[in-house]
Amino acid sequence: MTERRIFLSVLLVATALAAPLRGSSENRTLVLLTALERGRFDLDDQGWNSGDRSFVPTRLPLASIAFGGAALANPAPSGHTYSNTAPGLAFTLLPIDLVLRGVLSESARIFFLVLVGAVLPHAAGSIGIRRAVLGFTRCSEETASLAALTHGFGTIAFPMATRLMYHALPVALLAWALALIPRGRHAAAGLLAAWAVVVDHNSALAAASVGVMAIAWGRGRGLVLFALGAVPSALVLGAYDTICFGAPWKTSYSFSVVGDIRDTYAAGMGFSLPRPAILFEILFGARRGSLFTQPAALLGLAGLASSARRDALLRGALAAASLVILANAARSHDWAAGNSFGPRYSIYSLPFLALGLPRGVEVVGRAFVAVAATSAAFNLVAASTNWGFSAVTTYACFFDLGPRTIGVTSLLLGPGHETNGGAALVAVVVLGIVLPGAILVLRGRIVPFWLVLVLALAPAAATLRFARTVAASGPSGVERLEAGIRREEARLELEAAWHPDQARRMVVTAAGFKDPWLYERALERVVELDPQDTAARQLRDDAIAVLRSASRAPR
Repeated sequence: MTERRIFLSVLLVATALAAPLRGSSENRTLVLLTALERGRFDLDDQGWNSGDRSFVPTRLPLASIAFGGAALANPAPSGHTYSNTAPGLAFTLLPIDLVLRGVLSESARIFFLVLVGAVLPHAAGSIGIRRAVLGFTRCSEETASLAALTHGFGTIAFPMATRLMYHALPVALLAWALALIPRGRHAAAGLLAAWAVVVDHNSALAAASVGVMAIAWGRGRGLVLFALGAVPSALVLGAYDTICFGAPWKTSYSFSVVGDIRDTYAAGMGFSLPRPAILFEILFGARRGSLFTQPAALLGLAGLASSARRDALLRGALAAASLVILANAARSHDWAAGNSFGPRYSIYSLPFLALGLPRGVEVVGRAFVAVAATSAAFNLVAASTNWGFSAVTTYACFFDLGPRTIGVTSLLLGPGHETNGGAALVAVVVLGIVLPGAILVLRGRIVPFWLVLVLALAPAAATLRFARTVAASGPSGVERLEAGIRREEARLELEAAWHPDQARRMVVTAAGFKDPWLYERALERVVELDPQDTAARQLRDDAIAVLRSASRAPR
């Protein structure tokens, strides 16, 4: 199985499932791109466009200077608004976006940015995983290819790579940084690992762990070259943080307007001693646990543990993966990571866990294929539907509403086809072609007819229930289904909320959806978390009175 076939198969399926959404994570990159194209870093004229933003209340000496050197035309009198995220993904996409603006429609432009900023890096990162596994474990090429495919399709890196989030690129960069170390290219590894931090600060522990492995492989020379390679990325990030926030050691999180993010940062990013209940949830829980979202990752962890005694480098990989997972588990306030699929904050452990997959193949034998296939099925479902607050609600959304190919559907049909069956029909056709096509690409020859048939019919089977709902109840029935799933997600999210600002955001969401039940529950949660919020208490009491009055009204 050649690397080209692996790359093309991952690229094909991820492209079909690419979703040009404008959620909070995606919007942070898009609004920063717009600012950069105007020659500035601040979002003063579009800060309303992203809820996750930072505000510097006093004018810093360099804060009013654009990266091109020109002063702002209308600087905010009380400070400046900035993106509440690391700038690396926007910096990476800027040249592409400059070309696309004015050429493509808005939806087509974002779709293409997803391909360049997430899908393509993930497909390339799968090849980086293959080479890293070969370099560190000396396994067979077939086993390394299995590890690459398992990473490409069977981990949470796959659904994350179908959206313009800031995870896909750092995972790919870390994978390639690991792949370069056995080849002695420590400077290039340092450059890639450091740029991963520029894209997402949460990858810093993993990037530092790659540096430790470079030292273990190349000793003093490895340290010097890795550090030299990291310098350009460090200078870029330091310059950005100095211009926007006043010093290279300050970040956007220091000035976040989102209360829970600001308080988490003030408490050392929420890190503390690991809490067993959270660690259990991350590994085995039904909400975020790897067992229910990416069991192959647990097999990689077990493989690293089994190899640690006899291989010092794999012992280092085990330590790195454990550090990232435990740091996630120690994030006692923000471990749930909002609506996402799987343990999102532990995603940067995946390149290290992949190094344990060859040993995992040895330990479980033929059962490895079943584990990898189960992982791939879980993540294919996640990538083809709306994420819930737990794996259970994500799967419920898939089976109740059928698969979705959001990007392709929006290009073919435009908006407004989610409840009338048009989107489901497009998804059945697209996935019925793409999934067997990926198998044919991987095998490189005619495969058993039954396998192609099963992969072609699987999306249609998953859509049958949705088709019956549309036929029996029409779009209103679909809307009721979606409302029920949304309510369950909201209940879980409110249950996990630890900061009143999280519950307040849910109040705004409930008002937007005109959902009285959710509105009342969110206000109750605000009062629980902040008893001093008299406004929320009054709104809650008013909402309860209105609902009681409505329930007594004659029908």
